[in-house]
Amino acid sequence: MKNKYLNIPLYIGILIAVFGGVLSLFSENYLFPKIMHGGLWIFEIYGILLLLWKGTLRKTRYFWFIITSFLILGAGVFLKIKFENPYVIPIGVLGIIISYLLHFNKKKEKKLLDIFKLIWVIVSYSTIGGVFLFDLPKDAMFYANMTLWITLLIYLKQNHKISE
Repeated sequence: MKNKYLNIPLYIGILIAVFGGVLSLFSENYLFPKIMHGGLWIFEIYGILLLLWKGTLRKTRYFWFIITSFLILGAGVFLKIKFENPYVIPIGVLGIIISYLLHFNKKKEKKLLDIFKLIWVIVSYSTIGGVFLFDLPKDAMFYANMTLWITLLIYLKQNHKISE
């Protein structure tokens, strides 16, 4: 499968989000914002999976540290919700950030996309930790979403140059 075909779900997600957003400007229908958020969700989730699949991280030992840290973070969130015990969350958050920092540091050639992936990991997992540990408003995740969007748009721009 060519690279340009892998990007089709990203474009579909953008189109759905724009379509829902434009329709919600002209109508009070509750369905249109849901369509917009569905398009954003497609773009973000598929984008994260695409960045992971096309990146070099999954071929390194740091990937397994990140997976383990992610599982620890999930267990910490469960403990926070169920038992009001937030003390496991920082282990998972720090494990993910430190593992990705080590992976980034080991790279010989650091491109703009690599820098933005690092920024996204730091912003998103710091925000997740802040929301669960310090009761930051969930709206703080906006910054993580914006860095993800910028990262994915850089990926699309670089990928478009490669496929021309």
